[in-house]
Amino acid sequence: MILSICGKIQYRRVKYVCVGCGEIYYLFDQELEVGRSMTSKRLCKIATMLFTFMPYTHTKKVLNDMIRVGISETALISISNRIGTKLYNDMDKKSQRPEQIKSCK
Repeated sequence: MILSICGKIQYRRVKYVCVGCGEIYYLFDQELEVGRSMTSKRLCKIATMLFTFMPYTHTKKVLNDMIRVGISETALISISNRIGTKLYNDMDKKSQRPEQIKSCK
């Protein structure tokens, strides 16, 4: 089930497993713009814009009142943490000097 700006959408995910490395892929998630939290990227973007300026409780209420999407405060906190971690890691990577970058082994 995906939580989107249109509400809850039910679909079946097709799972592929790479025979070589064993990594799991959900091919249509990227096309549908679905994140790990099973919320659409558009809903995450709207929520982020809102909770930048107001507490999670108010964001939850605004999303419910304006677009009729029921999302928990826990889900909003998870979205916020995930976005913050990604931004931090991206900026940390950009600020490293070449000799500080760890290479894969």
